[in-house]
Amino acid sequence: MMRKWKEVKRDLQAAGYRGFEFDSGETVIPELRGKWVVGKITPKDHFDGEDQSLWQQLTSLLGGSNVVACAGPADVPDPIRIIADRYDLNVVIVSVSSEYIRIALCEPPENSLPS
Repeated sequence: MMRKWKEVKRDLQAAGYRGFEFDSGETVIPELRGKWVVGKITPKDHFDGEDQSLWQQLTSLLGGSNVVACAGPADVPDPIRIIADRYDLNVVIVSVSSEYIRIALCEPPENSLPS
Protein backbone atom coordinates (compact mmCIF):
# COMPACT_ATOMS: atom_id res chain seq x y z
CA MET A 1 0.00 0.00 0.00
CA MET A 2 1.42 3.38 -0.99
CA ARG A 3 1.08 5.76 1.91
CA LYS A 4 0.49 9.45 1.53
CA TRP A 5 2.65 10.75 4.36
CA LYS A 6 1.58 14.37 3.82
CA GLU A 7 -2.02 13.31 4.38
CA VAL A 8 -1.05 11.42 7.55
CA LYS A 9 0.68 14.54 8.88
CA ARG A 10 -2.28 16.71 7.87
CA ASP A 11 -4.71 14.40 9.69
CA LEU A 12 -2.52 14.43 12.81
CA GLN A 13 -2.41 18.23 12.72
CA ALA A 14 -6.18 18.41 12.26
CA ALA A 15 -6.56 16.19 15.33
CA GLY A 16 -4.39 18.60 17.35
CA TYR A 17 -1.07 16.75 17.13
CA ARG A 18 1.34 19.20 15.54
CA GLY A 19 5.02 18.66 15.01
CA PHE A 20 4.97 15.17 13.51
CA GLU A 21 7.74 14.82 10.94
CA PHE A 22 8.48 12.26 8.23
CA ASP A 23 11.55 10.04 8.59
CA SER A 24 12.83 6.76 7.19
CA GLY A 25 15.60 4.20 7.48
CA GLU A 26 16.59 1.66 10.11
CA THR A 27 16.73 2.23 13.86
CA VAL A 28 17.70 0.30 16.97
CA ILE A 29 13.98 -0.08 17.69
CA PRO A 30 13.06 -3.34 15.91
CA GLU A 31 9.52 -2.20 15.08
CA LEU A 32 10.70 1.11 13.64
CA ARG A 33 12.21 0.83 10.18
CA GLY A 34 11.08 1.69 6.72
CA LYS A 35 9.10 4.95 6.67
CA TRP A 36 7.24 6.76 9.44
CA VAL A 37 6.09 10.01 10.97
CA VAL A 38 7.30 10.76 14.47
CA GLY A 39 6.23 13.35 17.01
CA LYS A 40 5.71 14.09 20.68
CA ILE A 41 2.61 14.06 22.82
CA THR A 42 2.48 15.18 26.41
CA PRO A 43 1.49 12.86 29.26
CA LYS A 44 -1.57 15.12 29.68
CA ASP A 45 -2.57 14.33 26.06
CA HIS A 46 -1.93 10.69 26.70
CA PHE A 47 -3.13 10.02 30.23
CA ASP A 48 -6.15 12.20 30.75
CA GLY A 49 -9.34 11.61 32.67
CA GLU A 50 -11.61 8.62 32.49
CA ASP A 51 -9.75 6.97 29.60
CA GLN A 52 -7.02 5.98 32.07
CA SER A 53 -6.96 2.49 33.48
CA LEU A 54 -7.40 2.20 37.25
CA TRP A 55 -3.65 1.41 37.51
CA GLN A 56 -2.75 4.56 35.57
CA GLN A 57 -5.04 6.73 37.71
CA LEU A 58 -3.64 5.30 40.95
CA THR A 59 -0.03 5.63 39.80
CA SER A 60 -0.70 9.19 38.70
CA LEU A 61 -2.07 10.09 42.13
CA LEU A 62 0.83 8.44 43.93
CA GLY A 63 3.82 9.26 41.80
CA GLY A 64 3.05 11.77 39.06
CA SER A 65 5.50 10.92 36.29
CA ASN A 66 5.50 7.19 37.11
CA VAL A 67 2.36 6.88 35.03
CA VAL A 68 4.43 7.61 31.93
CA ALA A 69 6.20 4.27 32.40
CA CYS A 70 2.86 2.57 31.67
CA ALA A 71 2.86 3.92 28.11
CA GLY A 72 2.42 1.38 25.38
CA PRO A 73 1.25 1.41 21.75
CA ALA A 74 -2.21 0.24 22.77
CA ASP A 75 -2.54 3.25 25.09
CA VAL A 76 -2.14 6.04 22.52
CA PRO A 77 -4.97 8.58 22.32
CA ASP A 78 -7.91 7.46 20.21
CA PRO A 79 -7.44 10.12 17.47
CA ILE A 80 -3.90 8.88 16.81
CA ARG A 81 -4.99 5.23 16.84
CA ILE A 82 -7.81 6.03 14.40
CA ILE A 83 -5.41 7.78 12.02
CA ALA A 84 -2.96 4.86 12.25
CA ASP A 85 -5.77 2.42 11.45
CA ARG A 86 -7.00 4.58 8.55
CA TYR A 87 -3.58 4.40 6.88
CA ASP A 88 -2.76 0.84 7.99
CA LEU A 89 0.17 2.02 10.15
CA ASN A 90 1.62 0.62 13.35
CA VAL A 91 2.13 2.77 16.44
CA VAL A 92 5.54 2.55 18.12
CA ILE A 93 6.58 4.21 21.38
CA VAL A 94 10.01 5.66 20.61
CA SER A 95 10.82 7.18 24.00
CA VAL A 96 9.12 8.17 27.23
CA SER A 97 9.94 10.89 29.74
CA SER A 98 8.01 12.80 32.38
CA GLU A 99 7.60 15.67 29.90
CA TYR A 100 6.57 13.88 26.72
CA ILE A 101 6.02 10.60 24.93
CA ARG A 102 7.64 10.34 21.50
CA ILE A 103 5.62 8.12 19.18
CA ALA A 104 5.84 7.04 15.57
CA LEU A 105 3.25 5.87 13.09
CA CYS A 106 5.14 3.51 10.83
CA GLU A 107 4.79 0.98 8.08
CA PRO A 108 3.94 -2.55 9.20
CA PRO A 109 7.02 -4.82 9.31
CA GLU A 110 6.13 -6.76 6.17
CA ASN A 111 6.24 -3.51 4.17
CA SER A 112 9.49 -2.24 5.64
CA LEU A 113 11.82 -5.18 5.06
CA PRO A 114 14.76 -4.46 2.77
CA SER A 115 14.38 -5.85 -0.75
